[in-house]
Amino acid sequence: MHTSAIHLKFIFLAVVLIAFLCNTEILKAQQQQINGLSYQQDQVLFNQPERTLNPGGALMRSFVLPGWGHYYVDNQSWRRGQFHLGADVLLISTWIYLHTNSNMLQGNLNTFANAYAGINLRGANRRVEIAVGNYLSLAEHNEAQLRARNWDRFIDDIPENRWNWDSEDKRLEYVLMRDRRERAKQQIPAVVSLMVLNRVVSGVHAFIQARNYNATLPDISFNIPIETGGNGFVTTIRFQL
Repeated sequence: MHTSAIHLKFIFLAVVLIAFLCNTEILKAQQQQINGLSYQQDQVLFNQPERTLNPGGALMRSFVLPGWGHYYVDNQSWRRGQFHLGADVLLISTWIYLHTNSNMLQGNLNTFANAYAGINLRGANRRVEIAVGNYLSLAEHNEAQLRARNWDRFIDDIPENRWNWDSEDKRLEYVLMRDRRERAKQQIPAVVSLMVLNRVVSGVHAFIQARNYNATLPDISFNIPIETGGNGFVTTIRFQL
């Protein structure tokens, strides 16, 4: 009887101990689930897309240097940008040539007039320059204006304005030189206009490319995994730039 009672006590203590250990393990598991849930709720998986482009930045880059905006959008494939860059280099070279040629022709014109008409055109205004090509001398010019009563076209008879061509042939040669100089000068604004147009077209095209590139980017997504009691689900929030 006494032995049976002792055995019952040991069995009871063993059951209590086993129940305590099981309960402890259950509490630990529950605490781990709670901690895991808290960690998973705080953990946000952020799927980053590729870099976004600034269309305005592409536009301004092409305004500064045609083709730069295309290179900014895609530096691996910017054939269109290379075309605009090449056109700009050609136009700049043409502008330099025309500007240099115009200055050279102006210098030749001044030298020719000084040598064969005795007038220095470096400080003369355009009206004097034109009159030098139309008349053999200042006296002839003023006399023609007097007969036509063009009082406002008189040129002051001062040493700086006087000229007298050696011959009619020299005067006509001067006119041809002046016409070549004028043609060279008239081409410069056209080249400048093409340079501006090239920048505008390049900038607009680069702007559209950058905007279209951004439109093809994947959505930005936030994945929040949540698990409770062994069952889980994922909440995803998506939006597009």
